[in-house]
Amino acid sequence: MRNDLLNCKDYSMKAVMTSLDVDRHGFVSASDLYKFLKGEGVEVSNEETELLIEIYDSDLNGKLEMSELQWAIEGFETSTC
Repeated sequence: MRNDLLNCKDYSMKAVMTSLDVDRHGFVSASDLYKFLKGEGVEVSNEETELLIEIYDSDLNGKLEMSELQWAIEGFETSTC
């Protein structure tokens, strides 16, 4: 699923939010991101996921809303479908 979300230009932001927002609170926290990445077999620390949130958190509220998440994902796109 991660490849579908990160490597495909026509991904659905709703699908991305559904995959990452495990608590269904309308945003992606560092904890959500950590759980998702670990579940995908990515070696990542809590500190690294907190840093990723910090980088893309434009309103400085400590979490990623949909527009910030989209900005983050577009920064990681490397190929098209």
